[in-house]
Amino acid sequence: RDIASVDALLRQHAVATRDFPAVDEKLASLNQETQRLQRAYRNNRTEEAKQVQESLEKKWVEVNAIAQERKGKLTDALAHQQFLTRHHDLSSWLTEMEALIQSDEVADDVNMADVLCKRHKERKSQIDNREMDLTRH
Repeated sequence: RDIASVDALLRQHAVATRDFPAVDEKLASLNQETQRLQRAYRNNRTEEAKQVQESLEKKWVEVNAIAQERKGKLTDALAHQQFLTRHHDLSSWLTEMEALIQSDEVADDVNMADVLCKRHKERKSQIDNREMDLTRH
């Protein structure tokens, strides 16, 4: 997977869990109704309603736990993909910089020496910037 696909999965997960608070409210309302019925009527039907309510609550707890676990795994996968991308970018940059630094180019005159000095300063600046980026992560 790549960053875009993991990010898309995180967005899908957010959409899927967006209605969880509304379901929580409906379950709370249903629980209150079940309790009201149990107080009002003492028969087999109220016991059955209580069992159904408890079963729903148990399933809801399981769904919430699964959703939390999935979100954690997706968040971890995103962090891993971001790490891999940074690693790949840095490796590519290091390979490129190594090739530039190992150049055997020598100045034959003052103008060429000036150009080489400017290139050296640019490369040094790039290295310093990368070093600051690395120390932040």
